Amino acid sequence: MIDATDIFSENSDVLSMWVESDVVGADLANVATTAIAKHIPILSVAPDSVGTLWPWLENTPVKIVARFYVPKLTAANATTLIADMSGDIRDVFKRGASGAQVFVRVHDLGLFVKQLHLVRDDLFFNRTLSIGIDIGDVDANAWNDVLDMINHVSPDSILFALTHDAGAKSDYVGRVYGMLMNIGDFRGQLHFATGSNVERIEQTVRLIRAMQPNFVARTQIFVNN
Repeated sequence: MIDATDIFSENSDVLSMWVESDVVGADLANVATTAIAKHIPILSVAPDSVGTLWPWLENTPVKIVARFYVPKLTAANATTLIADMSGDIRDVFKRGASGAQVFVRVHDLGLFVKQLHLVRDDLFFNRTLSIGIDIGDVDANAWNDVLDMINHVSPDSILFALTHDAGAKSDYVGRVYGMLMNIGDFRGQLHFATGSNVERIEQTVRLIRAMQPNFVARTQIFVNN
């Protein structure tokens, strides 16, 4: 069922797998088999898939991370929503996840980090935190502020998702360039979600090698299964 097998074979040093939420049952078993065979380091999955995958991957190097999407935040609901999400994250950790990818709207980052900062160390003790944002939502002059807010919760990685690829109109290269110009001394990993677009994978790797070679070994690109 893996359409991107050749991509993984050719770029295995920087690629991880994004498992769609509708992959279930025997198809999840195939995902686990492919991940082991192709030495894929991370599987990004829906929370409901964690418990199914864990028995197949428990004694392997493959890590399972669960995706969470923060609802629209306001000053009135932020505390309750982040508390509820924290409970859901604790649940997937109990079922075998080694980390969580938490996707948040760029507009809501200020409220989000203010709340998550209070529970970050306890919630993610011995687990990894990845903050995900839509790279298309960050203007060129906003990168410094966006990265400063994200750094407030000391994530293990930042995930830049290309949620809508409109070709040249997406200015993907320009946006990655702007991020790399402002990444500073961030000590975590840089993660990207670009679908299965080989051109985007190559563009990302080329830019990192040229601009921030110290991040090459700390880069993962998630490819759709």
